[in-house]
Amino acid sequence: MLELKRGRPGHRFQQSYAHARQHRQDTPAWHRVARFGVATIALMIGVVLMVLPGPAFVFFGIAGALLATESRYVAIVLDWLELRLRAIAAWVQRHWKRLRHSGSP
Repeated sequence: MLELKRGRPGHRFQQSYAHARQHRQDTPAWHRVARFGVATIALMIGVVLMVLPGPAFVFFGIAGALLATESRYVAIVLDWLELRLRAIAAWVQRHWKRLRHSGSP
C-alpha cells in the first residue's frame, strides 16, 4: 500500500501491481485469498453506503487498491480513473474559486 502513496499519479496502481507480482512467490496463497475477501467486503460496504449516509468512496478506494495488486486490468482502469478524477477536481476547484470571488462586494 505504501507504493500507492509514493507512486506517480496515472501509474501508481500499475506500479503496485508490478511490485506485488514480483513478490508473489514470497506471499502465501491465503494472503491472496484474504486480500480478495477484504476487497469484496469493502465493495459490499461501499454499495450499502451509497444508499445510506457514509463515505462510500473510501471503501471503493480500499477495494480498488486491494484488487489492483492482483489484477493488471483493474490497475490500468484505476490509473485512468485517477487521472480523470484529478482533472475533474481541478476544474471544480478553479470554478469554485471563481464563483467565490465573483460574489464578493
